[in-house]
Amino acid sequence: MIASELIHCGKESFDVLEDEREYDTSDIEHKATAPNRNRKIVKEFARYALQQERNSVILRRR
Repeated sequence: MIASELIHCGKESFDVLEDEREYDTSDIEHKATAPNRNRKIVKEFARYALQQERNSVILRRR
């Protein structure tokens, strides 16, 4: 609870705040991330990993 006194009229008012609020984390995660985000990240990572592997094979053959 937060108490505040109004200076100009001397009245005291109280604001009641919640101690804790529960959130459904899966709902928040779904709203905060774009659809297919993980798939796009993995696809991009795989592209770079395959390119690195090809470069390694080429260097080993020399």
